[in-house]
Amino acid sequence: MRQLKIYLNTCIINFLFADDAPLLRDATIDFFENSVKMGKYEVYISDIVVAEIEATKNLEKRTKLLNVLTTYPIRFVTEGMSPEIVRLADLYLQQGAIPLKSQVDAFHLAIAVVNQMDILLT
Repeated sequence: MRQLKIYLNTCIINFLFADDAPLLRDATIDFFENSVKMGKYEVYISDIVVAEIEATKNLEKRTKLLNVLTTYPIRFVTEGMSPEIVRLADLYLQQGAIPLKSQVDAFHLAIAVVNQMDILLT
């Protein structure tokens, strides 16, 4: 049986350090330690996730977030910002499936769809 392919957006990685939301933090730590680290799933991110992490103003937090990408077996999607992804994200926004103020979320969704992810965690 093949492993499920999971695409993570930046929020999921942030939850590892969400001390203000201990239930979400603990569930996320459990997921990373007992599923991601153990290779139960193929876990993917895109360049958008890295760019969002690198834009984190708090240097200590940015370092922690970037360390997650090397600590766990996280892969990069094959298709990043292809014309198909841009077109699909635009369609999500134009049709109102994703609010215009959430343009980045439209790209995360389009990346997950084009790369044939089984699950998008957001």
